[in-house]
Amino acid sequence: MKQLKVLVVYANCMMDNLIPVGVSAVIGALHGIDADVELFDTTFYRTEERPADYDRVANLQVPDFSYEELGISIRKEDVFTEFRAHVQRFIPDLIMLSVVEPTWGQGQRLLEAIRDIRPYVVTGGVFAIMAPETIIVNDLVDAVCIGEGEDAVPEFCRRFITGADLFDVAGFWVKTPAGICRNPIAPLVDLNCAPMLDFSLFPPERFVKPMQGRMLKMVPVEFSRGCPYRCTYCANHALEQHFAPAGKWYRWKSLDRIFVELETYAERYDIEFYYFISESFLSMPKAMFAEFCDRYKKLRIPFWFNTRPETITEEKVRMLEEIGCFRVGIGLEHGSPEFRERMLNRKVSNERIIEACRIIEHSTISYSINNIIGFPGETREQIFDTIRLNRQITPNSVGTFVFTPFKGTWLYDYCMEHGYIDETTPVGDLNRGSVLKNNTLSPEKIAGMLRTFPLYVHFAEDLFPLIEKAERLDDEGNQVFAELSIRYINEHFNKKG
Repeated sequence: MKQLKVLVVYANCMMDNLIPVGVSAVIGALHGIDADVELFDTTFYRTEERPADYDRVANLQVPDFSYEELGISIRKEDVFTEFRAHVQRFIPDLIMLSVVEPTWGQGQRLLEAIRDIRPYVVTGGVFAIMAPETIIVNDLVDAVCIGEGEDAVPEFCRRFITGADLFDVAGFWVKTPAGICRNPIAPLVDLNCAPMLDFSLFPPERFVKPMQGRMLKMVPVEFSRGCPYRCTYCANHALEQHFAPAGKWYRWKSLDRIFVELETYAERYDIEFYYFISESFLSMPKAMFAEFCDRYKKLRIPFWFNTRPETITEEKVRMLEEIGCFRVGIGLEHGSPEFRERMLNRKVSNERIIEACRIIEHSTISYSINNIIGFPGETREQIFDTIRLNRQITPNSVGTFVFTPFKGTWLYDYCMEHGYIDETTPVGDLNRGSVLKNNTLSPEKIAGMLRTFPLYVHFAEDLFPLIEKAERLDDEGNQVFAELSIRYINEHFNKKG
């Protein structure tokens, strides 16, 4: 029996340089079979006008940085020509294409570039789980993975290489001469027994990620899957429903397994920073968190994670300081308690948000605040509710993103039902602009609010009339924005770093 040749293809947004957990998990899982595995990663190819991180710099959300100083640059070669050449050289038996909703279009164009070569194509990733019908109808896709891949992918590959039937492999929708076999999802994996994430196929430059203006070598470490909360703009509530027949979607790894990974990655990849993957890290059970902090004192590698404001306490922050926590990302999202509960299903009070931020402000840990603007029906005054709440705290950086309706979420269905989007609406970009139609605020108004949001948060109110001029996307507005940006950078980033 010949060795199976698998080409894992990661259709990524340009220069989004955080190594993906899902792709690394699939590569690790393929160690369980006799396979020759290669990776084609689109990250460093020019697939859009400019990287999202550069948009965040332009919108004053993060300090300026330079990949070029480390010898990392966008490749001049055409991504589709390069992909075709890679396929012609490697001649894979299987292509495993990983996509999210914003990169599905790019994934389709990659497959078009090898239409005449036509290897067997399996598509996976969150978008494949959320919208398998959209993907399976593509004539260049042969199968769709609708669940977790650690167990399902090796089983599929074993069947494929032996020529066994594929029509009944759990966790896959498969095209057959008789039609599409829509198999049920496979049981959820035991995270403590899953293969280790394998980053070995990624080049050295993929480990570098900007963090507060510094370029750090980091890898992700997955602590949990799922979330205890049910935010309407997030896919986790849909994933929980999707996986309900297969097991409990929200689950944590054991600390023993987590520390095996932490120690292995530190030694194997010589990393200097960790990004802890958990939808709400401080939702970790209390006893588990205490044990984690006690054990992590031996490593003391700086790390970053995201969490919810209601999970933050003085005791937890003190313990995080002791073990070298560098940064915390906090989801604020919207400043109106009424809007936040009604539209986002987030029931934390403004007072609790402010209290959580004050606790971190009195520590050595830096933090960022994440906000979303451009929700369906949101007014300019309601965006100012969010601005006013941000003005009551002093984060090291303010992240502002444009609402994007992703398939599978409650708000996607809401937008469809109320005419804000339809089947022809393109996928939005949360760093650039709104795709909603007939909204209270035009896409141009939202784009103006996006770039001036940090100015409203940090400058005195007597400058608000001038900042309002900077909202306009015309010559005068651009000039005012440029002048205010210089002042903001000097007063904010040059002090806080």
